[in-house]
Amino acid sequence: MSVDTCKPVYADNIEPDDEIDLDGDEYAEDLDPAVAMSGYALVERKTEWYDAATGFPWVTLWTTQGNFEMPAGHLVKLKVVE
Repeated sequence: MSVDTCKPVYADNIEPDDEIDLDGDEYAEDLDPAVAMSGYALVERKTEWYDAATGFPWVTLWTTQGNFEMPAGHLVKLKVVE
């Protein structure tokens, strides 16, 4: 029997086709409960970029539940099957 669980992974290590759980994530907050995250979001693509003002690396995750920008070192919950 397999069990779905999550493990923390840095945003810059997330890849397309990964499934992530952004429920409760500070960079995926949405005040409207009608469009709140539900289940896992499938990552369709990832863009890495640098903030022009600070020079710090950031990541945009393009998912089936929206697009989310976060610092590259931010921990994201990655779905794993054990």
